Amino acid sequence: MKELIKDIFIECGFVNEESNDVHFYRRNSSERVEYYLLQFISTNQLETFNQEALKKAHELFQEKKKLIKDVGNNTSLIVCVEFSTFLEDCIKYKNQMLAIEEDDYWFKKYLLPYTMSSVDSLRQNSNIIYHLNETVSNNALFEEFTAQIYSNEKYFLAVQFFLKLPFLNLTIDSEQRLDTIEQLLATRISFLEQNFLNEVLLPFPIESFNRDRLLQEILDPNSQSFDSFINSFTREQDASDT
Repeated sequence: MKELIKDIFIECGFVNEESNDVHFYRRNSSERVEYYLLQFISTNQLETFNQEALKKAHELFQEKKKLIKDVGNNTSLIVCVEFSTFLEDCIKYKNQMLAIEEDDYWFKKYLLPYTMSSVDSLRQNSNIIYHLNETVSNNALFEEFTAQIYSNEKYFLAVQFFLKLPFLNLTIDSEQRLDTIEQLLATRISFLEQNFLNEVLLPFPIESFNRDRLLQEILDPNSQSFDSFINSFTREQDASDT
């Protein structure tokens, strides 16, 4: 996994400036400066998670702040943890995973789970960014994923990379597009909810929304944003009926 994620960072223009227990990646572009700390923890550390588990990341962060003036405002931490299987461990450690990502002490944190089988399947390709896009954009794999998100570990990890690495953008080939937004929603919500959304959103051009962002919300098993979106309309409808 260390080599795979290193390849992703390097292909995206980052330089690895630290390669000990905690990695430090830096990218200077015309648009923005970005810094990422990368640390691997065990499932034991995840299960009993506290700030002590990220002590080395904090120490390196403090060192870099002394050397680079804008590190404090432009740094995120990627926490990687190896699971036996996504099916069992994503459910088992769900609360701990959420606790890490909701903790914004020092910097924004992203929890990136992986399995060795999913890493091995993605490592077989030299152009990793192209292969990640190709994998996530595959219609058959997407349909399999919406039916059971943990059934294909390679696809699940590919999706997680797009969700947990903010600099990684999903590029969908115009000749191999996924279904329309309406069709994507149909795989995520009930028939009655689809009708309700059609009534609410019909006057607005839904295709003008940021498609990739909506896709990420739909795919993220830990995201509550899409559910909140549905519930907000439901609450408004209930209020108008009273």
